[in-house]
Amino acid sequence: MLCLYNILHMRRGRANAACALPGCQLPVWVDQKGRPSQFCTRAHRDQMAATGKQRPPAYAATQPPQALAPQPAPTPIVLQAPAALFNPYAQLCKYCKTKPVYVDRSNVPFVVHSFCGRTCASAHILSGGG
Repeated sequence: MLCLYNILHMRRGRANAACALPGCQLPVWVDQKGRPSQFCTRAHRDQMAATGKQRPPAYAATQPPQALAPQPAPTPIVLQAPAALFNPYAQLCKYCKTKPVYVDRSNVPFVVHSFCGRTCASAHILSGGG
């Protein structure tokens, strides 16, 4: 019979080791000193002894069952964003074409203007560029 005490102790130590009885995938029992058994319960230990089968090698208790084997990490999704979002200064002024555009950081999200400042914006309007 599994009691709460045994279940809690089964989770410590080698909690990923499976019972050595063929067909049982329960984790092995771990004693108070942290030593793992090869079986999940005494009943399974006695059942294995009654069948006359040879005990599995010592390393069998350390092999995780397939259900508890670690799964590969999912592939991360990489989102592509325009370069201007990361470096708005990569854009040049629409009028003078020599200075980077003005970025208004007082708003969220930032506002990227088409001109480097008021002078170029006014000059563009006065020159007839609409």
